[in-house]
Amino acid sequence: MTASRILSAFLLLVLPTLAISAPLAAQELQLEAFPKDGQLSPRRADGWATVQIAGAVRSPGWSQLVLRVEKRQGLVEEQVIDLSYAASGAPFSTTTELRAGLRDYHFRLALRGGGGELPVAEARSVVAGDVFLIGGQSNAVALDYWNEQLANQDQSWWVRSFGTQALGAVESRNDQTWYLAEGERQRSRAAVGAWGLALGAKLVERLEVPVAIINGAVGGTGIVAHLRNDADPTDTTTIYGRMLWRAEASGLREHVRAIFFYQGESDGSRAALWGQRFDKLIADWREDYPRLRKIYLMQVRQGCGVPADSLIFESQRELPLRHPEISLMSTSALPGHDGCHYFHAGYEALATQLARLAARDFYRRPFGPEIQSPDAIAAWRANAAGD
Repeated sequence: MTASRILSAFLLLVLPTLAISAPLAAQELQLEAFPKDGQLSPRRADGWATVQIAGAVRSPGWSQLVLRVEKRQGLVEEQVIDLSYAASGAPFSTTTELRAGLRDYHFRLALRGGGGELPVAEARSVVAGDVFLIGGQSNAVALDYWNEQLANQDQSWWVRSFGTQALGAVESRNDQTWYLAEGERQRSRAAVGAWGLALGAKLVERLEVPVAIINGAVGGTGIVAHLRNDADPTDTTTIYGRMLWRAEASGLREHVRAIFFYQGESDGSRAALWGQRFDKLIADWREDYPRLRKIYLMQVRQGCGVPADSLIFESQRELPLRHPEISLMSTSALPGHDGCHYFHAGYEALATQLARLAARDFYRRPFGPEIQSPDAIAAWRANAAGD
């Protein structure tokens, strides 16, 4: 199925549900927790994800609440919850477990009473899988800079994203929708970039697990622009705050497994403090993403504001010595470099390299040993003159 047909199918799946279920739910009950169309629920180490359903029935006269979870092959689970009314209605709360894999779950919620049932909420194409974040500047945005129209050839039904990459604080908070991840656009809904989308598709293909990717990168930004506002971590006027807010609003924040970060070109000629500022960024990530296990840092290459004698190369090389969770990925030999960005072949190659590392680190899949950038063990002068 082509990317455009995948997107069309997804919109046909989602939009009718939104139109039907929301008015009914508002009339009969108040939902505090219920999956959204297209949502990815983060799985645990045992391969299962917990989904909560909670709220209160507003209207009197109903005796039971019925939850049905279905797959394409048929009913997976049915729960019947007896209702007990108080002054504010009949509260309810339950959970269900989803097995991670390439399977869609369909949630239906109905009220039962007087010999009949009334559908009140529905969520389609809910999946269970893993969560990754992307940050940095323009090579993390990874736009189709040469208008090759190749990025969305990697679009997959199983690679999802949440919200918008837009820079506006209000716009960012207003978009709380799940989408298929998008590789061609920037600063718009579901934008994850060319190599972000290719990375997700490669992980899905090899590991048969859906993934959610949130890309909060912004082009032309120095490391200072990526630091947290400690007084208000979810400040959506900041790059850090928009990413964190999207992760929280989607229910993914506590389940982020890795962050992929490609940044440094804007600091190439003033890199003296880059490492110290990245130390601060890592400390904040550890605090806000408690299950973060790996950080994949792209070591920038010469060009695009990075001179040959820049201190940024060594600053980035030293980071894994201080932070063992960092894996450094050199970009110096990536193909298709135009002096600043890449043709699609370069981003595709980067995605392949990163997918191998993630498969090794998270899924115990052997891809090595030649999958990680080499590091210098020692260096010395060949003669006293140093020439």
